[in-house]
Amino acid sequence: MCRWATEQASLLASIVADPEDQVSVAQYVAACGGDLGDLKFCKIGEDYYSAGELEEFLKELEEVWIVHDAAISLASRSIGQPKQSTSIISVSMGIPAIVRHSGWSGWAYNPRGYMLDKIVEGTIQHGFDIAPEVMEESIRIEDGYHVYQDRAPAIIGDNGHVHYVNGSYYCRGMNKTKLSEFFVKPEDRPLKDQY
Repeated sequence: MCRWATEQASLLASIVADPEDQVSVAQYVAACGGDLGDLKFCKIGEDYYSAGELEEFLKELEEVWIVHDAAISLASRSIGQPKQSTSIISVSMGIPAIVRHSGWSGWAYNPRGYMLDKIVEGTIQHGFDIAPEVMEESIRIEDGYHVYQDRAPAIIGDNGHVHYVNGSYYCRGMNKTKLSEFFVKPEDRPLKDQY
């Protein structure tokens, strides 16, 4: 399945022109464990990027935020002519189900599948020279909550006002001391029953 998905990514990157459609294709390629190749899979500002393009873009940055693309979509609904900030990378943070079946969960997943945000995290880790243990700590989840996050400057409205969503911050050479600035204490995290 992985090899087939990689082949599809290679074919579809040149056929599917709309970058939003490429992101959708990329989600399924990743869910099948394939290599995205030149498919666009994340967004910075108003532009979509492939893995190679993201790697090149990061060379020009000293810091960046990763935010869930759904958070951007939801926050943008009430903003007149929203523009995504160039200081954030918005990316899907889930794995789509591949096929419906009669198993206990009702959906089949490929154990080799991965989420698109993992590509962004790996590219940032490599490009920003972040130690593996720091990156691993930065994505720690406790009780369903990312423990290192803050309000990311995500959307700029037509009036110039900046709107924020939760995101994960990274900078070149990030260490555990810098990371600790973004630690959210348990008492400051949303309650599980709020959802």
